[in-house]
Amino acid sequence: MYFRLFYHCCLAYSLLSSFLSLQDWASYAALCAEDFTCFEPETSGRVVEGLAFHKHFFDYGNSLKAAGDVPVTCTMSNVVV
Repeated sequence: MYFRLFYHCCLAYSLLSSFLSLQDWASYAALCAEDFTCFEPETSGRVVEGLAFHKHFFDYGNSLKAAGDVPVTCTMSNVVV
């Protein structure tokens, strides 16, 4: 039972990471609950609710890619499953 749960969490994490790197908003949003909450470094310790916060960074990353300015880098540190 534990192994199956761990496997599915790792698979979901891998998919989300891929969608972030590819800037694939539709696939990313399909895996996330619309009302999920999170703490992000950009929020200075404040809780963020919903997908709109993350959509902003997808849009920003896509605008950088389109302008050819900066390659998009995706990192995740201290991930806890």
